[in-house]
Amino acid sequence: MMTFDEYVENEITKPTVDWYNPDGNSSRAVVTRMKKKGLLVAVGWEIHQLIGELKYSITHDFDGWNTPIGFIFQLLILPVLLPFSPFIRTYTRYKSAISDYKRDYKLKN
Repeated sequence: MMTFDEYVENEITKPTVDWYNPDGNSSRAVVTRMKKKGLLVAVGWEIHQLIGELKYSITHDFDGWNTPIGFIFQLLILPVLLPFSPFIRTYTRYKSAISDYKRDYKLKN
């Protein structure tokens, strides 16, 4: 019987299908980024995603005087939370991906 770590290693080294995106948000992509490329690459990926989401949110959600007050408060809080966000997102995304693999591991064993 395989240990959990062996199971995860086996799963992430399986051949990929055509639609698999290694830069995506799937459990396999997240775990592969963390285990094969390291923490700095995973955090860098989160920073890149976060910048894109912030740009989109600021350019599309801002509606002049009709902007909700909650959006303004979020922008005011943003400088305080921004330095921690990529690390928190990396941690929670990795934990979620590992939970998916744990669920599958329990079903197969």
